[in-house]
Amino acid sequence: MPVLILGDCHAQWDKLIAAIAAGVSRHGASTIIQVGDFGFFPMLFPRLEERLSQRPFPVPVHVIEGNHDDHAWLWGQHADGAFARWAAWNLIVHRRGEVAAIEGISTGFLGGALHADRNQEGSTAKATTCWVMDREADRAAVAFDTASVDLVVTHSCPHSIGIGMRGAAELFIAVERYIRARGFDPGPFEDCGEPGLSRLYSRLAHRPRSWVYGHFHTHRVARVGTTEFRCVGSSDGSDGRSPSAGHLLDPELWTWEVVEL
Repeated sequence: MPVLILGDCHAQWDKLIAAIAAGVSRHGASTIIQVGDFGFFPMLFPRLEERLSQRPFPVPVHVIEGNHDDHAWLWGQHADGAFARWAAWNLIVHRRGEVAAIEGISTGFLGGALHADRNQEGSTAKATTCWVMDREADRAAVAFDTASVDLVVTHSCPHSIGIGMRGAAELFIAVERYIRARGFDPGPFEDCGEPGLSRLYSRLAHRPRSWVYGHFHTHRVARVGTTEFRCVGSSDGSDGRSPSAGHLLDPELWTWEVVEL
């Protein structure tokens, strides 16, 4: 059964729900994967909880966190048992380095990313950082190799490996201030991404067939070695080009289609 990949939604719940409904009714999607910047904020998320308690998602929706999520609050919710309640409503949140079988696909999840426009947030001691820490990348590499993961789901992408994501010109000064000046390497302007994910990629012995991500609010497909990287845009219209597009994977044929929603 097809798997629909959706991009950043930034707590735009009406648009997300509409995209999921269209993916199911028009394209037969049996599972949804959303690639972060979901909207995990204590002032916003209760609105979705209320809706889902009355009408759960029609199919399983697997999500990770991006950089624009409240990580300390989210992991506190996990500690309080909220993830089980959400799963009953077909919202499955994956912690960093988790592996799951999605429609028969061995899938690895690793959320989080650096802020490009403001100070980095979170505690390394408490594992609440917005960015992917080295130890998280290392643990994920072991887990993904052990499970022979064929699909990797992250919020951003590795840098300096040839994917070719270009940084936004208007964020150049902010990147220098909030990323490079804080000791993080986002890679060259024309092949930028996440240092933690570059570390993950370098440590994978088993290369995934596909690697999907969002963060850049645009659509792009690039092949590096045996892995196809797909930037899936956004599901809230913030990419400005294809605001109602999703990426549909046929797991049996391993073919992709960009579909209107």
